[in-house]
Amino acid sequence: MKKVLLALCALLALGAEAQAQQIGPAPTYCNKFFTINAAAATSILQIVAPVGNQTIYVCGLTLNAGAAAATFSLTAGTGANCNTSPLIMFPTVQLGINGVLDSRSPTIGSTSDPGDALCYTITGTGPLSAIVYYGQF
Repeated sequence: MKKVLLALCALLALGAEAQAQQIGPAPTYCNKFFTINAAAATSILQIVAPVGNQTIYVCGLTLNAGAAAATFSLTAGTGANCNTSPLIMFPTVQLGINGVLDSRSPTIGSTSDPGDALCYTITGTGPLSAIVYYGQF
């Protein structure tokens, strides 16, 4: 009887389901954010400083225009205010009066080059507030 039970246990152990393996790299999650409350247009401004050889990953943003139209864009690059080798992280988007844009994902979207800073530009006449979700590692 003991031999039968041992044989049955061995068969049950062999029949266990295999765990699925992930295909491709593990997802990268954004764990930081910054907010902007601009009363009017701004020239290009650095909002995330470069850190060594780390890359900046943008997962999304939420934009709110005020009483006038405004545009918003994100760039990455080196030098003063990302002016050297700029890379478009989020293309220029135009918001009408009281316009809203919410574009987010928990995992990465745009990726900077290692050692880049992250900058934004606002044009137009109206106020604009923004939340930008990102990771840097």
